[in-house]
Amino acid sequence: MDPVGVQRFLIVEDTTRIASYLARIVRSHGGEAVLARSVKEADELLEEPAKWAGFLIDVGLPDGSGLDVLSRARANYPGTPALILTGSMERQHINTAFDLNAHYVVKPPEKEHLERFFRDTASFNARLERTAKQWSTRFGLSASEIDILVRAANGEHREQIAKARESSKLTIKKHVANLLHKTSDSSLLGAAQKLLREAAESTD
Repeated sequence: MDPVGVQRFLIVEDTTRIASYLARIVRSHGGEAVLARSVKEADELLEEPAKWAGFLIDVGLPDGSGLDVLSRARANYPGTPALILTGSMERQHINTAFDLNAHYVVKPPEKEHLERFFRDTASFNARLERTAKQWSTRFGLSASEIDILVRAANGEHREQIAKARESSKLTIKKHVANLLHKTSDSSLLGAAQKLLREAAESTD
């Protein structure tokens, strides 16, 4: 089972030197770096049932645009911190990155900018975990219900959650029903979005 606390970062970069550099930075912050060198590899990884702590994505990839990767990822991971890397300063790329709620840096990335991204990521993830613990106390949620809620907040759908937790869909359905009864929310997505809003509004 993939524990909630694992800090797993997806690096989508086809230049070996830059990919290795980004992976070192991820590991220096205690994270696990998962590398994709193409749009195809990235899309396949994003289909896996996993919680992602952040995305670092190059725009120019051998088989397409990294912006398209992030756009598709946002369907399941709307709140996951993302950093877009590019070798140009094209206005369209910058505007698209902004629309996708992503940081934007020009390659080669300066360490100061990367450090700031990881600080922001760590801060948000910490606030999310802290808010989830507050919900546990406030609503009397079980450890399983909290795990499912946080996974949903990180963009995992029910099939992904079931697979990651090595549980049946029926078991997940029962946990979700109990969770919604306790929080008075109408859907898991609604509860997850409320949790994300509270985490974003909280202070360190």
